[in-house]
Amino acid sequence: MRCQRRGLEEFPGDPALRSFLAMALYKVGEAREAVSTLLQVLAATSDDPRV
Repeated sequence: MRCQRRGLEEFPGDPALRSFLAMALYKVGEAREAVSTLLQVLAATSDDPRV
């Protein structure tokens, strides 16, 4: 998880890094933060106005 956080310090808008961080968070039991992170990525990268 440290690698993803360090990567996000350098590339804060990278959706792939944020997605991998979410997976790592989920794996260590931080489901709420993981889902929040994934929803933010989805909203930021979707072209669908209903998202």
